[in-house]
Amino acid sequence: MQVLEKINVQLGMLFSEYTKKMEKMSIKYAILQIIILSHNIYRKNLIFIMKINKHTLIGFFLFAGLLSLQSQNYVATIRLDTNTILIGDQVNLRFLFSAKEAVSVLFPVYCDTCIQGIEILKRSGIDTVADENGYKLTQQFTITAFDSGEYIIPSIAFYSLDSILLAETEKLLLNVQTIAVDTTLAIKDIKEPLSAPITIRELLPYIAVALLLFGLIVGGIFLIRYLNNRKKPQLAEKQKPKIPAHILALQELEALWQKKLYQAGYIKQYYSELTDIVRIYIENRWNIAAMEMVSSEIITALSSENISTETIRKLEQVLFLSDMVKFAKSNPLADESSACYQHIVEFIQITKLENNE
Repeated sequence: MQVLEKINVQLGMLFSEYTKKMEKMSIKYAILQIIILSHNIYRKNLIFIMKINKHTLIGFFLFAGLLSLQSQNYVATIRLDTNTILIGDQVNLRFLFSAKEAVSVLFPVYCDTCIQGIEILKRSGIDTVADENGYKLTQQFTITAFDSGEYIIPSIAFYSLDSILLAETEKLLLNVQTIAVDTTLAIKDIKEPLSAPITIRELLPYIAVALLLFGLIVGGIFLIRYLNNRKKPQLAEKQKPKIPAHILALQELEALWQKKLYQAGYIKQYYSELTDIVRIYIENRWNIAAMEMVSSEIITALSSENISTETIRKLEQVLFLSDMVKFAKSNPLADESSACYQHIVEFIQITKLENNE
């Protein structure tokens, strides 16, 4: 009985050892290894072999087969683009986990501190692809090393959400080499930094700023010339005319009436010329700067002259209506426009300077 227990203990150790190995073995090879080692154990204890129940042997081989099949359902691999690089070169490291059916797997977290001397420059997300063969989960890392030597990338384990080991990768060797230096040659000076060619994209901001400054300068020059050359509109000369002020004003009023401006719809132009005529007349008649005054200032200045209140009131109505047309876009009736013309004619006739004055 003690020998049988010893055999069971040895078989248990055998199962524990080869359960890990069967993840990387084919089914036939795993079973063959177990049979050979089991035969060695039984040969040493041949006298007790017949006492082992045949159902126990059948269960043993079924258990081993199931473990091997489970290991074939999940496969984990790790690959390098190349196993030999120069110091500072970059190489891609890929993790691949394959499963014949959908499974929730904890992808290993890989960081810079996992392998001393190897730095991770970039990492991709976990990409999942499903096809007729099952599911494939991949992740890529771009790594480098700045010290020469051999670096062992340890095996990476993949677990389920229940912390059950599903698959494990193999170890990889990364060989980082230095640049060969010919010590027989003479030592040379350090080369100066190479100047990189300037691209159009780098010049675009400077070109844009230069064009903007050029445009501002040219625009400023044209603006100054325009302001200097612009002629200020002068509707009438401020110097006293050779002919009397009322005669000149009446002539201009007649010319305005012949234009028929308000009849043709040019209301604003009509009132602007009408009030300019009376303003020039006031300047020439009383030496009042009416062209530079607002309507209320003109009325105030005329109040001190010997003019009747009714005459000033009619002039004030004309000036007010003219301001409404020019600034408030008022549109007086034809009768109102005609009446304003008559008021200005009457104002000039009443206030004209006689020869005996």
